[in-house]
Amino acid sequence: MSTRDYKRLPPLSILTSSWLLGVFLQLLAVSLPAQAWSTYPRHFTVDDGLPTLDVYHIQQDKDGFIWIGTDVGMARYDGYDFDVTTTRDGLPNNDVIRIVEDQQGKLWVSSFGPLCIIDGAHKEIIDLPELRVPKTIFEIVNSSEDGMWMNFGRDIFYLDPNYQLKPLPAPIARPRTYSRQAMTKSIKDTVLIYSGDYIYHTHNELVVDSILLPPVFRDVLEIVYTYHAGNYFFITDDGLQVWNPRSKEIKLIDSEIKKGVVMHMEGDQLFALHSNYGLRIYEQEGGSWKLRHELYPSDYCNSYLLDREGNLWITTLGNGVYFYPRQTIPSYITVLPEEHQRVNKLLGVNNRLYLGTYNGRIYSYDPMDHRASLLVESSAPKNDIFDRVMSMVSLSTGELLIGKDTGLYLLEGDSLKLLVRLAIKSLFIDKDDGLLINTQRNCLQVSRSLLEKWRKNVEFDYKKFKEKAKIITEGRGYTSFVSKDGTIWTDNTARGLISYRNGVTTYWQDRSQIFKVQINDIEELPDGTLALATQGEGLVFLKNGDFWVVDELLQLPSTIVNSLYLSGDSLWVATNRGVALVSAIDISRRQVTVNVYNQNDGLLTEDIADVVVWQDELILATERGLLRLPLKQGPKEEVYPWVLIQSLKVDGMDLTVVDDIELPNHLNNPRFSFLGISYRSQGKIRYRYRLEGYDQDWLNTANREVNYHNLSPGAYTFMVQAIDYKGQFSENVASLSFYVRPHFTQRRGFWFLLSFLIIGLLGAAGYSYLTIRQKNILTLLVKEKTANLDQQVAELARSNEELEQFARAASHDLKSPLRNVASFVQLLDRRANDRLSKDEKEYIQLAVNGVKSMERAIDDLLTVTKVDQQDMNKVPLNFISVIKDIEKANQHILEEQEAEIIIDSEFPEIIFSKINAYQLFQNLIINSINYRSEDAPRIHIGCEEAGSFWKFYVKDNGIGIEEEFQEQIFALFQRLHHNDEIPGTGIGLALCKKIIERNGGKLSVDSIPGHGATFYFTIPKE
Repeated sequence: MSTRDYKRLPPLSILTSSWLLGVFLQLLAVSLPAQAWSTYPRHFTVDDGLPTLDVYHIQQDKDGFIWIGTDVGMARYDGYDFDVTTTRDGLPNNDVIRIVEDQQGKLWVSSFGPLCIIDGAHKEIIDLPELRVPKTIFEIVNSSEDGMWMNFGRDIFYLDPNYQLKPLPAPIARPRTYSRQAMTKSIKDTVLIYSGDYIYHTHNELVVDSILLPPVFRDVLEIVYTYHAGNYFFITDDGLQVWNPRSKEIKLIDSEIKKGVVMHMEGDQLFALHSNYGLRIYEQEGGSWKLRHELYPSDYCNSYLLDREGNLWITTLGNGVYFYPRQTIPSYITVLPEEHQRVNKLLGVNNRLYLGTYNGRIYSYDPMDHRASLLVESSAPKNDIFDRVMSMVSLSTGELLIGKDTGLYLLEGDSLKLLVRLAIKSLFIDKDDGLLINTQRNCLQVSRSLLEKWRKNVEFDYKKFKEKAKIITEGRGYTSFVSKDGTIWTDNTARGLISYRNGVTTYWQDRSQIFKVQINDIEELPDGTLALATQGEGLVFLKNGDFWVVDELLQLPSTIVNSLYLSGDSLWVATNRGVALVSAIDISRRQVTVNVYNQNDGLLTEDIADVVVWQDELILATERGLLRLPLKQGPKEEVYPWVLIQSLKVDGMDLTVVDDIELPNHLNNPRFSFLGISYRSQGKIRYRYRLEGYDQDWLNTANREVNYHNLSPGAYTFMVQAIDYKGQFSENVASLSFYVRPHFTQRRGFWFLLSFLIIGLLGAAGYSYLTIRQKNILTLLVKEKTANLDQQVAELARSNEELEQFARAASHDLKSPLRNVASFVQLLDRRANDRLSKDEKEYIQLAVNGVKSMERAIDDLLTVTKVDQQDMNKVPLNFISVIKDIEKANQHILEEQEAEIIIDSEFPEIIFSKINAYQLFQNLIINSINYRSEDAPRIHIGCEEAGSFWKFYVKDNGIGIEEEFQEQIFALFQRLHHNDEIPGTGIGLALCKKIIERNGGKLSVDSIPGHGATFYFTIPKE
């Protein structure tokens, strides 16, 4: 562009801003073309923490973090730092080619190694069939069932929600052409898959439709395609084309884009990335697609990302990553010649806008054709800064006064009339057309009459001027102002802010050092509050002696404020880092709303020298020329930051960030680390936080961590919000609840216990007296009772011995007559055998059998009485050896009855009397044989664990036991069959029960008549 071409450049558009207030929404809208991203990207290199300049891919995860795949691993960016993950951290390979997020928020990482899934800190290697192509091509498209289609070059896979491979439909399973981008998503959860001749429409893993492609799009090597509103877009060797299946029309969009890297629809815009042309963005206009934006930061661009804030990221191979902030408001530039570009002051009068430059030129801006015309040339050399236009004011007559380094001038047509030679810093016109002048030497007050004399005379020299003008203060100053109450306010580099009223001079630096700073501009709000633009302390509000500083902590873009412009109740603030609209100002409550506009929103530069609102536009004086912003925009599209709590440390110890943490009373010094994510606000995020249960109100900080010390016991909740550079709070409030346990001495239980102990001690003292008094009596009673008990024990032992002797004697005495009876009856049978009838012989046999049965009953009773004595002889015993002894002893019976004893399991070694064990199993086994069914007896014996017991069982296939008799059979002499049917005494099971109970167990039976019986008994393990 020629330096003499003053026409405006094409508009630099930005999307809607969040800071415009309702007062400006009533103004006239300016509808001009839109561009969505800044043309001045931020460049990330290894100097910013990027591990390498060779970047392959970029992806954003569900938490908002940016993941970057490189040739030395993958880097996670949070807006502050890059955190690198490599093979040391679990990656299968450091050459990370692609990173894709699925519907569950997991990251799929494709490298020159196996596939890897990252879910938080967990990494999982996925084993898929061997691939036939390089792994530089990898894409995932999610299906409606949370499954996914995956493209690995020529290979297509479908994985269900559990990441299991599913069989492919036949048309898709056949060999297909190698393509860079084979899949895209249509409406209604339909996934479109390019497969050579056709595009298949799929729902989950099923093909629901297919479209035959025109020949030009069939089997195209490395094809890239996407879909939008019934149209298919293809990148082939012929360029970027669009095909409509209904009209069968193919249109060429861009012949230069061939063999693209990736292409997607982002809203209504078509994004196509090419390694040689960068990112090209197309918009539909009048039925055709037009190239609107071209972002080409470097050679070999290989991926892009449109993040959740609408910012653009472009990765390159060999030159790092480029970040293009999303813009929110259209802005337009009027460029002056290169040597005059730096605009220093603005003044809007009627329908004309005057521009004063840094090297003394004055331009007139035409709002119709947006041209700036040189009105007054400077007599100084073109780069001479000592003829700067420092101030421009308008008199009530419409005449303009111009203050420059070289003097005070009156603008007459296209020329300047010198009124007085002064090194002017600022001018202020009061309501009576009186003039306040700040110069390099002093602050002067010039009356209207004196001004009239200046106009009529050719020139005043400084001595005559000084004699006529009133000197307010000696020394340099940069601004002066007269408030509504008539107070004169002026800046003085030596004395700070000075005010004059009714002959009283006030030096405000005596009240606070804040007023010693240089003041560049002063405005008065409708409520009488003064706003002071300072050089390094931000914006200072002053009312009735009370002052409040608004600085970067309250979202002001910078503490260096160059100029102010009052618009209604709000204030436009020009700084060296952008412009801000300050509204809802309440100095008493210390409340204000600050909305910032900087390069992220579309400014070509952030160093703003002056600001005015003129003809429905915000006009900014910058080093690049004149910037204009329309005040009325379309619908707002807010983008809010996100915040999360990263870590909790208590007295140097890291804790897991989960709710309801309980801390011991001595660990009561927590430190919270948090992170706000807003890439448009990189380095400019602020936070507000509050510890509920401790802080009364929210506190502000620019730090990413806060500490608390010596918290009292109780419940707390830490809450934090991020605030972006526009003053917008994060949508979420990150919170963490925890509880500090009280010390034992601070608990109610301690005081209850202490009271209880005191009462107990008093009671113990009284009780001790009574105890000592009765001790001797109790001792005597114990001795007496002990002697009686010893005597009873001795008598009981003697009685037991006598009882045992009696049992033996009774057994012998009872058996002797029974044997005599049996002998004589048998003798009678032998001698009179021939003379006895059959009935008489049967009676003799009954008598003999009765005697034998009586002998067995006596023996069994004697055995029962000996159980306790035998139980004392316990030894380590395995019941299998006892069962083997019983088998040998009863071999004849077992063979005769064809009975079989089966051991079902291993038996433990237990402490038991061998005699009692023999009696126990002998009775149970013989019972199983005696009460057999028609089948040969099968006796199963086994053991299993039952908690703290060993549970044994003896199971047969005999006749079984009715349920009503299953308790009765364990009593003495209780039999269910007559002795003629099945012999027995009715003592065996009673003996078994006594043996088991004597050893701490229980004996029971489980039986169904006709299906055998199972006897269970338990014995403690120890």
